[in-house]
Amino acid sequence: MTLCVFDRTAFRSFFRSNLERAFDLTWIAPVEEHFLGEVLTTVGQRSAMERVAWALARILQRGRMLGLVE
Repeated sequence: MTLCVFDRTAFRSFFRSNLERAFDLTWIAPVEEHFLGEVLTTVGQRSAMERVAWALARILQRGRMLGLVE
């Protein structure tokens, strides 16, 4: 994991001047947080094979949501 620290003033300014990107960021953050919760839950409850299968299924699902998979 990489922790990124942002200057709050610059971040607010970015949000004001880039409304579409601000929406994207505020949508992505909880989605990724939910995904992290799923990952942490699945690590302790599945075998190695099940974890790999779950990860591949999630990658496929996310690719479909983004229109990157046919």
